[in-house]
Amino acid sequence: MSGSTGSAEPKACERGSTVSLRLTSVNSQVQFKCGTAVAKLYPDDDGELACLNSDCTTTTTIKDLVALKKPNGNYALTLQHAPQEPRTIYFNCYKEPVVGVSGAEELGPSEPTEFCVVQVSLLAVLKKPSQEVRICSKGTETLSFDITETSKNALFACGENGTLSPPLLDHTFKDPSSTEQSRLSDMLETAQLVESGGTETSPIYTFSVSKLPKAVTNVYYKCIYGDGTGEHKSGKHECKVALKVDAAASTSSDGTSWASPDMKGQQFFAGVVALCLSTLASLHVV
Repeated sequence: MSGSTGSAEPKACERGSTVSLRLTSVNSQVQFKCGTAVAKLYPDDDGELACLNSDCTTTTTIKDLVALKKPNGNYALTLQHAPQEPRTIYFNCYKEPVVGVSGAEELGPSEPTEFCVVQVSLLAVLKKPSQEVRICSKGTETLSFDITETSKNALFACGENGTLSPPLLDHTFKDPSSTEQSRLSDMLETAQLVESGGTETSPIYTFSVSKLPKAVTNVYYKCIYGDGTGEHKSGKHECKVALKVDAAASTSSDGTSWASPDMKGQQFFAGVVALCLSTLASLHVV
């Protein structure tokens, strides 16, 4: 639906689901509508605000970036200015408040099954990726990345007919064999995953961190193939994306920098090798 003029059927955001949309260029437009059971939009439809996370606990101004209008009862989002870097905004469709016995409004349950998330990827001006985009294809078991510094990103895409899981870009898996999702910000405070290119059916994803964590942290994504039945239940139609983010070097009170445990091990091994070579050289001279 990216780059459409609004003629396509709006995507319906139904209770307990996620609708993912993307705006790829200035003046491109996407449309969606809130389902009957979750008819209210948050932030409300005045076009001023959107959410920074899928839970909608934090909002941001969007009026200078995206225009939100409501023609014919549907919501239309139009990209007015391309952001400098890819980013993601969110809306929630939620249940209408009900009036209690006291006459006060009582909000419906806040469980994920009681609302729907609209996730909108805003792509920056498209440019050729600065590094290789690796494909997590159906025939691949695991695609591994090692993030050792903040300037090093991970670029990946699912193969043909592959779908990213979790579908929400601000969620991740902390265990590759689990289906339990975690907030990415709970795992890595400064990490983000965004759509950065590709096509609507085969997006390119960029994973980055602006600050390394205190301890080595692993997060995981999956590319799902198939219809979720048969072989897929045993994991045969999954490709896992494993991202290992190294710990930052710590600095003591005297200004001495200490590397992470993994880096210390590498340095120790290199030191042992150097010592052995030096000893062999001295014996040869004698």
